[in-house]
Amino acid sequence: MSKKKLNSIRIFIMGPITLLVALAFLCNGIGIIRTNKITKKANEITDKHMVSISTLGEIQRATENIHKQALGHIVAIELNTKIERVTSIKKESAQLEANLLDYKQYINIEQEETYNQLLLSYSNFKSTLANLTAYSASNNTEKAYTYANIELAAFAEEMNKEIKVLKESVQQAAEIARQQLRSTYWQSLNV
Repeated sequence: MSKKKLNSIRIFIMGPITLLVALAFLCNGIGIIRTNKITKKANEITDKHMVSISTLGEIQRATENIHKQALGHIVAIELNTKIERVTSIKKESAQLEANLLDYKQYINIEQEETYNQLLLSYSNFKSTLANLTAYSASNNTEKAYTYANIELAAFAEEMNKEIKVLKESVQQAAEIARQQLRSTYWQSLNV
């Protein structure tokens, strides 16, 4: 065989092989990019959406516990029991406030108004709680029960409604992220 024919056969074979190698590198690069997108969406779902729902659950639980502790303060007869209830309320309130502050990092523009309303409801809840414990401490149980069953319960219910709205918003955002995750996954498989 002549050198010229040998070179043309070599080019004929090496051309497609080079093309296949380039295509393999391109597919691997696209695969890495897609995998990074999948990882980013999965992290967004777990780190942002699920943690924010958990934080809202903690806020809701703390509100209920504070309300129960306030009722316990009213029915307590002994001074030590009342002091224990107040200590428990302060501890739970501090955790609730920390959770409210922590939750701020998860809000978006659409949730900002609801979040601010939640803060306002908590502020009203807190001041009503202070009045309730003051009346309870001075053994004015009738006035304390009025605060507990009407005002404190109403502010707790407002907080629960606002928490529900925020949870629904987060769940919708998480569902959108899941759909994007599925879409990216299927696109990766197709590639």
